[in-house]
Amino acid sequence: MTPHHQVLQLPGLRLPLYSTGSGEPVLFLHGFPEMSRYWWPLAQLLPQWHCLMPDLRGCSEAERPADPDAYSTMRLVQDVAEVLDALDLRVVHLVGHDWGGMLAWWFAHYHPERVRSLAVFNAPHPVPFQERLLTDPLQREASAYFTRLRKRDAGATLLAQGAEALWDRLRGDSGGFDAQDRLAWVRCWSYPQALDGATAWYREAPFQLPEVPDSQAATWHRERDFRIAAPTLIVWGMQDTTYVTSLADESAAFCARAKVLKLDGVRHNPPRNSTAACAQALESFWRQLALGVSTIDD
Repeated sequence: MTPHHQVLQLPGLRLPLYSTGSGEPVLFLHGFPEMSRYWWPLAQLLPQWHCLMPDLRGCSEAERPADPDAYSTMRLVQDVAEVLDALDLRVVHLVGHDWGGMLAWWFAHYHPERVRSLAVFNAPHPVPFQERLLTDPLQREASAYFTRLRKRDAGATLLAQGAEALWDRLRGDSGGFDAQDRLAWVRCWSYPQALDGATAWYREAPFQLPEVPDSQAATWHRERDFRIAAPTLIVWGMQDTTYVTSLADESAAFCARAKVLKLDGVRHNPPRNSTAACAQALESFWRQLALGVSTIDD
């Protein structure tokens, strides 16, 4: 399947967008070091939904501004709003994974009127994630790579041995990716500055990871009004080594209505590792909403 391709001209930025299907619009936000292609197999199983998959700022074919401020949380949130405006969409179902999932949490908080529903794959709500970064030894160890990726030369360091070596290191045992994916990602990364924009997301993210545990280090994460009004589906691969598994339920606690689907034996990439199960979960979730079901059940 080759999705329809177009380029959105946002204020000061060009973003490629791929789309499939028809019906209610669904906006998919990819993570690091991904691109819109990450979602293609899942979108293929959702033909009755209009799946909209942009390459996000600094990633893949998207423009990569050099200004560090261009990757602030609020700038990324504004990108999502501008994508919806460019597509003349008032409201969408929002889906995110990894950094795209984190962005989806932020957007659903700041623009609740534009989110029909929220679905995230292995991406914690920012508040419990920050708490874990400050106090939980397991999460602090799992997130130690943040420090490396926040360095100015992080993109070049990742590609020091070439794009193919990076692919093999990241995807060696992840499953769910094929030879065509490998060609696409290697082609995307095959020049020295390919990951400079993507790693800028780490440098500009508001999360704090002090060298020693410090429960007083951050204050923004204790804003108890950082709650999500939209019905929310949280899908969590339980073999993920990026986030501690308790973050799935802790994230649900910040939602007015939430369902947590835990996938045993699945790692950090449920949309790729367990594509059919993820498609089925989304279908069920959205159809219940369409029927006006007041609770979110299996």
